[in-house]
Amino acid sequence: MSEQTASGLAEGLKPDQVLDATGLHCPLPL
Repeated sequence: MSEQTASGLAEGLKPDQVLDATGLHCPLPL
């Protein structure tokens, strides 16, 4: 997944949901 997509998801989802959806295990710059 691209960083743009992850950032877009972060706008509409909670951090935990974003981590779950992207499969990432590091905090995103919100």
